[in-house]
Amino acid sequence: MAVRRAFYIFVVLIFCDRAHSDCTNRSVPSGPLYFGTTENTSTENCGVVENKLQFVSSFPWDVVVFFKEDLCIAPGVVVSQRAVLHGTTSCKYSSGVTVYLAGIKTDYRNAPSVYVNVSHIFAQDNYSVITFPADLNSFEDKIKPVCLYNFEEEPREAFYVSYLNSDTEDDEVVAAKFYPQNISHCNALIKTKEHRDTFNSTNIICVTPADRMPLFSTDELLYMKVNSRFYLRGQFLDVFNSHHHSPVAINLADETAYIVSVVSDLYSLDPEPEPLPPPKFHGDENLSFPHCGRKPVITTQLIVSGDPVYRISSHPWHAFVGTNYYDHQNFQQQDLCGGTLISDRAIVTAAHCLVAKGITVTTLDKFEVEVAMGVFNRSLPTSNESSRQIRKVKQIFIHEKYNAEQKELNDIALIVVESPFDTSTEHVKPACLWNRNSSISTVAGSLGTVVGWGYTESFETSAALIMAEIPIIHHKECFKANRMFYQDKLSYCSNFCAGIINGTSVCNGDSGGGLITFNQNLRRFFLRGIVSSAKSKRLNNGSKDVCDHSAYALFTDVAQYVNWILEKLPELRANATQTG
Repeated sequence: MAVRRAFYIFVVLIFCDRAHSDCTNRSVPSGPLYFGTTENTSTENCGVVENKLQFVSSFPWDVVVFFKEDLCIAPGVVVSQRAVLHGTTSCKYSSGVTVYLAGIKTDYRNAPSVYVNVSHIFAQDNYSVITFPADLNSFEDKIKPVCLYNFEEEPREAFYVSYLNSDTEDDEVVAAKFYPQNISHCNALIKTKEHRDTFNSTNIICVTPADRMPLFSTDELLYMKVNSRFYLRGQFLDVFNSHHHSPVAINLADETAYIVSVVSDLYSLDPEPEPLPPPKFHGDENLSFPHCGRKPVITTQLIVSGDPVYRISSHPWHAFVGTNYYDHQNFQQQDLCGGTLISDRAIVTAAHCLVAKGITVTTLDKFEVEVAMGVFNRSLPTSNESSRQIRKVKQIFIHEKYNAEQKELNDIALIVVESPFDTSTEHVKPACLWNRNSSISTVAGSLGTVVGWGYTESFETSAALIMAEIPIIHHKECFKANRMFYQDKLSYCSNFCAGIINGTSVCNGDSGGGLITFNQNLRRFFLRGIVSSAKSKRLNNGSKDVCDHSAYALFTDVAQYVNWILEKLPELRANATQTG
């Protein structure tokens, strides 16, 4: 009986800044971010008001921030358990602040409070975001973050609310309800020409109190209620006549992406950009290389211990990529990777396979890299496998935007050999480069084939090639599965996910190998992905890093880099015209 064999890829988990890949000249929709929560809100339980509030004149996300350095206070709003946005930027910042769980119009000094250390303060023109190294857990369940605005169009049934002082003798605090007002009406109320030049219809919102009550506010925050949730919508400005009925507020709706980018416990996926158009290759079938993507039909297979073992001609485009070099500490390093032949002289692999281990990206010398085709059992001497073809490396190309800080992005490289491989044999054939548009939606859910000599279930490398078929996962499904892990690693413009959680995946030693899909109409095999990285875990008391298949693996999306490949390879450029 066949035993399902998992197989995995090497990675060391790196925590870094948000994922930024190259979407230059790509049209990115201005639609909402994808948060991956149940209702696609910035946090799962944001913007919900319980029936019982400790203070009747504030929301559970309203806070007062006290800066001890200059005894300055500022009204603020909790946007996550580790971040507060406040509207006053003139306070003198220090290493810590006191946060009171109350609106500034309440007796906040009697409210629950906590002194918290500050990680960073991100000051913008009209507001600042303060981030903390730990959760505001001293408030227990009393505090809730507000939801960040995340709508493509303003909801029709929405209205605005805030707690403000009424402009009366007793300075009463009221829960004010507002409706949208025409921007031109508010422009006429702005006090000075300087304010009119600074604030315009693109960065302010104009509202009218529902009960026409004269109100006064400075720096308080304006919320929008949609169904049962409240969203951060704006920050009031003291630039209007308080006896008129149309307050002006800075529009914070467009700040959501920035706020998410600087707050460590908010996670989002950018909207999918417009896909790249199909590249223009050669011939009626639009193939990147003549006779690519075809292999002989296998009529027999051997069975060893219940696992099917195929001949190398089953995957004639899979390349052996070995490295042997001395690192910056003068230690000898020997690494194993795979690759995919895409012409008779060029192999596509992962960039991290061809750089020396260290804090910077240093491309290996061509003499430190060994490549071969037709390898099935890598433990056998070359004389025992007549299918092998070994070539010297002529040139190595690492993607220019690959860097040591975000190794999951732009993880692609090319190896050009000195003399061509003999592709007339059944054991060595090039795969076709992707020749359709780059949208992940066209392939999500379909199966791709990966092979390699990487770790098996016992976390030891395999001598013989192992094959697995794994599904390609859409970015949203992947991101939702582990938002914290994929936040700084997954990008539509660079990579995608594949595999089965807690099942078949890739691991140490499989890096650089291709994810191959079959086009039934053309009856050819195409390269769509490159084994790049995955979540890791440690074995043997921390002495060994191995893949953790509780998360999907990441694959460099070759469809995003076809034009880059064409720039580097003259033999393909001769047959192709660049697009995009």
